[in-house]
Amino acid sequence: MLDTWLTGPEQFCSKDLTEIGPEVDYPLVSPGEDKDIRPEVSAFKADLSENPTPMEDRFAKFSSWDSLLSALSTLRHVSASYRGSNDCTGWHLCQNTKHESELKDMEHFILRCVQRQAFKAELEAIEGKHNLPRNSRIQDLSPYIDDVGLLRVGGRLNNLQGSGLASLNPVIVPNGHVATLLWRATYLESLQRRRKWCSSKQNLKTGDIVLLREKDVHRNMWPLGIVERPIESNDKLVRKAVIRVVKDGKVTTYTRPIAEMVLLLE
Repeated sequence: MLDTWLTGPEQFCSKDLTEIGPEVDYPLVSPGEDKDIRPEVSAFKADLSENPTPMEDRFAKFSSWDSLLSALSTLRHVSASYRGSNDCTGWHLCQNTKHESELKDMEHFILRCVQRQAFKAELEAIEGKHNLPRNSRIQDLSPYIDDVGLLRVGGRLNNLQGSGLASLNPVIVPNGHVATLLWRATYLESLQRRRKWCSSKQNLKTGDIVLLREKDVHRNMWPLGIVERPIESNDKLVRKAVIRVVKDGKVTTYTRPIAEMVLLLE
């Protein structure tokens, strides 16, 4: 028996393979319990859609302009790191993504994406030096494409002097989520920048409507309140105020310094 195990059956040693006899089927014994048998492998194939998700639909997942810029800037930097296009390697969070130039480039990229989706026919017409489609929504704006590929308002504004490109030829931003994020970011920031609270003429009054700044909450979510009682200091300037806020269906009052408020309506 031991010799047979070492040498194998005698008929397999024959030079004439016809002597082995007819083919015999040797069924496996308990194949489901045999660890040496390769298990059944399932393969999945992914097909790329001919109609990919528009970029603006992806942008809609972000609730603020700053978070959208930061996320896309980081994603582009990490992608370049894996390709060896920069000095960094692999997945990481890098301070380079926060540089003003990086964020400005990403802002241009986002605006180009939404413009390409909303004004595809107009862009192709301008690039081909053709007239805009008759049904174009921006035909009266005399649009043109600037040196970074963005559609801007043109026409007689180009002949004005004394202002920068942003004020004379603003970027055309189509209605949508990105436009909302931009409005929130720029409008609320301008409200804060205008209010210096440095003279008695700007004192808060009872009934004024304000936003309450909260450090841990994005400015788009700051609560809205009404000034219930201004509090003057010895110099007759309002330094604090009692604010009435409706929160979770209940009226709540807070005493806050004016530095933590943004005046909306007087």
